[in-house]
Amino acid sequence: MGYANHIGDDTVACAWAKYLERREDVEQVIIAGPRDHLPLGLDLAIHFHHDQELYRHAKNIYYLQNAWPRNPLWPNGTMGVFNDYKARFDGYIFASDGLRAASGEAGSVVPFAVDREIFYPHGADDRYSGRLVFVGNDIRGESADAKYLAPCLDKGLTIYGGPRNNPAYEAIRKGKLTDEELPKVYSSAVNLNYSIPIAAEYGMMNMRVYEVAACKGQLLSDSMPDGFKNDGREGNPLPFVYPFSSLSPETIEHNYREVLAKHTWEHRVETLMQYLKEVL
Repeated sequence: MGYANHIGDDTVACAWAKYLERREDVEQVIIAGPRDHLPLGLDLAIHFHHDQELYRHAKNIYYLQNAWPRNPLWPNGTMGVFNDYKARFDGYIFASDGLRAASGEAGSVVPFAVDREIFYPHGADDRYSGRLVFVGNDIRGESADAKYLAPCLDKGLTIYGGPRNNPAYEAIRKGKLTDEELPKVYSSAVNLNYSIPIAAEYGMMNMRVYEVAACKGQLLSDSMPDGFKNDGREGNPLPFVYPFSSLSPETIEHNYREVLAKHTWEHRVETLMQYLKEVL
């Protein structure tokens, strides 16, 4: 199963399903959309969105992995949405320790991770080697884009996806990468990463950090998860230093070992199953 080119919710759902189905203690996994009919006999339904229809015949668990900014529509942001809807559910899974702490609720923390069967060192690809690349969507907001993308416009930056409807980036925006190309980019390019501000507030680490590390790639990121190394530049505004290819071979190797030891979807599914058995 490949899912690197899906949106975030799909990627996580497909990854969970893939590795849950390999377990002897899991009989069946179904990925369903809001309009899909679910069969009787399921034990649990995990909801990735707060307003989905509940499954009346099982325990309903909410996975809080979206980040809502504070604005007139959501005055209290992520925690406001969670508090408005939490009573609907029988349990909670959080994408970070910060989210669980802010919620004040019990539950499990299941962060994002990497599929090591898809993301692994692919060797240098001349099409991408040494290039500064951003692969992502357009949900980080104009202020974050201005802070992290704009300073790189004169550094040979190429964007795959990224901010839409902004003339400043149109000339360097490319199409969406395929599942096959993405690990090659991560293995060869210098990969720029920055977080949605509200996600960073709650310590939510996006998948790109884990995927680049698993490919032994170069990463310039606004933050790094515990145990990873960024050659002493963590927390500094991007871009850090030039030339871009600045992570030492020792740091790249350390991050590679770290992600394989602690941050694969197999690890996350193990944590997930421990919690689901408690709920049942």
